[in-house]
Amino acid sequence: MLAGWKTLITNGVVLLAALAAMFGLEIGVEEQEAIVAGAMALVNIGLRLVTKGPAGPLARARSAGEER
Repeated sequence: MLAGWKTLITNGVVLLAALAAMFGLEIGVEEQEAIVAGAMALVNIGLRLVTKGPAGPLARARSAGEER
């Protein structure tokens, strides 16, 4: 469904946050750290849920042509 678009969408959201900061949105350092950590965790979990290929050792084994 979103093949080829996931990275672009993620980077677009990051760009919007950077532009908001450039135009005066002020957030404290601790809040920024919490937001970035939480956003990265959610993005990575979301991307893992929509990715069709295997993850971890199984992905490495398949890319090397091995069977498990």
